[in-house]
Amino acid sequence: SIYLNNSKEGETFRKILSKMDSKNELNNIFKISSNKQYFIDEKDYTYLSCFCSEEKKDDLSMWIHYGDDGKGISILFNEDFFGNTTLYNVQYLDFNDETIYYQFQNIFNILKNDIFNEDRAFLLEICNIILNYISYIFKDKSYNYENEIRMLRIKNYNEAKIDFQFEVPKLYIEFENYITSNVIDEIIVGPKAEFENICAYAKYIGIKKVTKSVINYK
Repeated sequence: SIYLNNSKEGETFRKILSKMDSKNELNNIFKISSNKQYFIDEKDYTYLSCFCSEEKKDDLSMWIHYGDDGKGISILFNEDFFGNTTLYNVQYLDFNDETIYYQFQNIFNILKNDIFNEDRAFLLEICNIILNYISYIFKDKSYNYENEIRMLRIKNYNEAKIDFQFEVPKLYIEFENYITSNVIDEIIVGPKAEFENICAYAKYIGIKKVTKSVINYK
């Protein structure tokens, strides 16, 4: 979440569990316990790539928030790019919807009764890793316009690489599949971008379909 525009990433799932945990039965569920080193906070080991559904490929809100204010491009990947990679449709949750808490009740009960009462450090550690992993599949309903799809990876710090382009270097991992012209079905040029220049370069590197955004945005 430290690299994302939403500083509260990963917290939606935790907030729901915390609200259900009125008796504090799952104390420090995502943190290192102060007296027993059971839990390892794996949040910083969770890396994610964010995509949106095809229906959002030329969407005003997406251009404004993620497309360099309309001066960027939108890339439509085909299935060959993702291969056998598991993709997750982000679930947008309403904290005021009581049915949400009912649906999470089974998760809460399993954690409380079957896992966190067990004095087995390895089980607690694995559970903590999984919980941090799936916490990035849930977001607040205010972001539901994104129709986001995510690719998640858990990696050790030692497996990460460092990007020195920023004032404070950032950690990242590389996806095993390369971006080539074969995995791109279309490039949509932003409503405020230089279409001719981008189109010429895209054609040069083998992109067969390049279109201009139909959004009217100045």
